[in-house]
Amino acid sequence: MAVYGSFRMNDAHACDEARGWYGRSQQKTERLDLLLGSPVPSGVHGADWAFSWRWNYAKTEVRERFLGLFDETLTRYDFDGLELDFSRASPFFRPGEIIENIPTLTQFMRDSQEIVKRHSASKDRELQLIVRVPVGIGENLEAGMDTETWIREGLADILVLGSPGYCVHEIDIGKAVSFAKENGTLVFTGFDGATYTVSPQEGYERSPSSVLRATALNGYRDGAAGVHLFNYDYPSHRAGPTDSNDFNIFDDYHLQTVQDLRETSSLEWRNRCYYLPSPTGAGRADHRLQVPRKLALMGRGAGPEHAMRLIVHDAIDGGKAEGRIGKTELRLRMEDFEDSLDRIHFEVNGKVLPFTPSRTVTNSQGQQWLVFDNPPLQQGLNTILLLLEGIETPDPWPSVHQCEILVLTSDLT
Repeated sequence: MAVYGSFRMNDAHACDEARGWYGRSQQKTERLDLLLGSPVPSGVHGADWAFSWRWNYAKTEVRERFLGLFDETLTRYDFDGLELDFSRASPFFRPGEIIENIPTLTQFMRDSQEIVKRHSASKDRELQLIVRVPVGIGENLEAGMDTETWIREGLADILVLGSPGYCVHEIDIGKAVSFAKENGTLVFTGFDGATYTVSPQEGYERSPSSVLRATALNGYRDGAAGVHLFNYDYPSHRAGPTDSNDFNIFDDYHLQTVQDLRETSSLEWRNRCYYLPSPTGAGRADHRLQVPRKLALMGRGAGPEHAMRLIVHDAIDGGKAEGRIGKTELRLRMEDFEDSLDRIHFEVNGKVLPFTPSRTVTNSQGQQWLVFDNPPLQQGLNTILLLLEGIETPDPWPSVHQCEILVLTSDLT
């Protein structure tokens, strides 16, 4: 087993003034000029106090500090390489200074790779550089991380596209793999062991492994060479509630999850849940959020482009024919829709369906999902359209908060 020294390139936890148990380093408290400081974009950790305790990578001293740590770590310890975790977390530059510093961060990556290469030569064995970045290549560039250039220049041996928050659905694996064709950089799909709110499945109400399986299979089918599983050592970041809060205890279900994530042949025979994340609260780090949303009015021009989009890289009909897939479900969690039932327009992949669920599923918090059995799903992109007919403004206004596609190979309990 290879062992890597891992560095969190910017940490959000220290930005919370109320998090007294989470310490701040002497370097930060003595050198506030090296931090992002003020102002802080809305929705970012530290915004409540208008001050960010993250490092400002526009500062030469900050970059040199990390490069020195990389060098010292490989000098003092016999690691197999380094992991630089940029998913935890942007921002890395002050507002208005991001674009001009894109080359700065790219040069920092070149310098980091040079350190790893130098230690590989001195130790006469290959050391690897792993780089973890958020899941959206375009969004990464907006944050100062030119992921495309990093891949095309081969600045990392393994490039992980991993969600900064919990497990998400949409990851730019296909794009990254296309950039890596000429240099052999391995692209991994990555996600946290925890998920956002999802319907009860397999006896669990929190973070069921079915979501991880779906995300992993999509990644493999897009060309990923492997899976990077983050935070799974935390019991609170596994399907739960867990039998024990001991970090060192994994029951059979969670061990099986780790084994399943290794290869497509296991994943395609296991239950999977393809879901749209619905983060709540401040400080959320994930992009491309499609829910929650209110239902738009057809009388005001709403149409097919309002559809929610989920990708399912599996041959649904073929899987059913070979007995691998038993059934499929569409699950929706909605609010304030009861008074507008006669106005709801419902389509799946362009086919108009009656808005009559087969049943409901409810968790211990009283949240309820409407279940539609065997909707007309397809391999690849699936669209789910929910609109209100007419032009009249509803009161209350119906909204959808969660959307899930379940591909089931065995009965859920």
